[in-house]
Amino acid sequence: MNYKNDQEQTLLKIIEKFQRQMDEFNKNKKQNMSVVLLVGVTGSGKSTIFNFQSGADFIINDKKQLEIKNPSNNFSKMFGGMNSITKEPNFYHNSQNNHLIIDFPGFQDTSGDWDQLLFELLFYKIVTSGPIKIIYVIKNPENSLPNRGSDLQEFIKQICLQGRINIQKFNLILNCYLEELSDEELQNSVKEDLRAVNILQSIDKILVLRKAKKNDEIQTIFNNQQRQTLWQQIEQMQSIKIQPQKLPKSEIISEYLRYTTLKTIEKYGSGLCDIFDNKYTQLTDAQNRATQVQMQKLLDVIKKENKGSPLDWYINFISICEQLATNLTAKSDLANSSNNFKKIFTYFSQFSDLIKGYDEMKIIKSIAEDQLNKIEKIISTRIAFLKKAEQDKAAISKIESEKYALQRNINQSQSQIKSLQKQIASSEWEHNQEIKQLKTQMESAQKQHNNLDVYEQRERQLQIQRQEEEIKMLKDQLNEFKQQKQNEQNLKQTINYYNQKIGQMEKEIEDIKKKPIPKSSSNDSSCQLI
Repeated sequence: MNYKNDQEQTLLKIIEKFQRQMDEFNKNKKQNMSVVLLVGVTGSGKSTIFNFQSGADFIINDKKQLEIKNPSNNFSKMFGGMNSITKEPNFYHNSQNNHLIIDFPGFQDTSGDWDQLLFELLFYKIVTSGPIKIIYVIKNPENSLPNRGSDLQEFIKQICLQGRINIQKFNLILNCYLEELSDEELQNSVKEDLRAVNILQSIDKILVLRKAKKNDEIQTIFNNQQRQTLWQQIEQMQSIKIQPQKLPKSEIISEYLRYTTLKTIEKYGSGLCDIFDNKYTQLTDAQNRATQVQMQKLLDVIKKENKGSPLDWYINFISICEQLATNLTAKSDLANSSNNFKKIFTYFSQFSDLIKGYDEMKIIKSIAEDQLNKIEKIISTRIAFLKKAEQDKAAISKIESEKYALQRNINQSQSQIKSLQKQIASSEWEHNQEIKQLKTQMESAQKQHNNLDVYEQRERQLQIQRQEEEIKMLKDQLNEFKQQKQNEQNLKQTINYYNQKIGQMEKEIEDIKKKPIPKSSSNDSSCQLI
């Protein structure tokens, strides 16, 4: 599996994780509930504060680390140091004040860009779901902000427009303080640091949570009274509405969209041309007609100005290409290769204002249209051939129908001839029998005539004449039957004529089938996109 496929599979996993965690958030968030979001860099102590506010009690273990005294599956894991333990949001609902507090994964997480991308997407979706109280936790053991509050400055840039005047305020917790200043003195010192870097106007409340180094200090810092005091301070915080202005790790998505869009368009453009060139002479009539309709739709997508979004244009293009691939019985990897891309593209479009790749789609659409226009001539040529092939098939079908009709007439004529032959044979036999009988009677009469007197001979002569007339009449009838035989010969000649005409039509069919397939010039037949 190459890098791009790995990237695609990772984005699909992020979609799955993101949706699952957002479902968990929506399940925990009830109507009219205040939402409190604990944020900060990895190792700042967010999970400790979350567990304390969720009801955890602490002790100092043998390694001189803070440990939960009353473990629960509802608490967040601790002891991460600079290695993040919290990999997804954890939720606790305080029913007394109707607050939902969220332990959010650390910014600048050490697990890599992919986890940071997921955290940024979750942060954006949660803070834009409605009014929210944001508490930024800073590990602040000394009397001044570490690194002049550089992490805090970057966080503010991420969620606020540059030059914005009415900045919504959020809150700070200075965690793990070890020095001797009072809470108020530390707060004033930090305010001066914030004023120096021009971010004090973004801060509302500043709370202080000291570090417990010994077990006897635990009861002073992490007792139930302090827990309730901290909850009261949280209740007094102002819920704000914010709209983050960037997703720093979203370039991962932009790179994928940019690369895959152009590659997919190129793949379909050249791939469908190659498949069509190899199979368009083997299509059934139904496939032929369907291919013409789909090819024309594809040309319309290429030619016509699309007033919809680039995503609509792209999905429309891919949909038509998939129909073509299916109609041409293309391999499934071509017909189904865009499914993952469409899923990723559609899913992350909810963040399109913050992902540069979606703005670039307008440029990519223009580039893709230029590339696709290069295959227009090839597709048009193929459509013309399909129409000509359909006309030829219609002509062949017409000739076949005429041939069938002629053959049916011949069969009927042959049946009539056989019937006449039988009738002639039967009549001829009957007449021959009558002639034989008359000749026998004549011979008998002739013998009798020699023994009769003149009178009787005359009478006999008259009788002979009558019999000869009857013989003549029978001979005339026999001649009529012979004439019918002549008509039979004429029918046979008609059959021969029809047979000759059938042979001529069959030759025409073979000539049409042997017509050479028109070939495009070397420049036109290329399906490669430049």
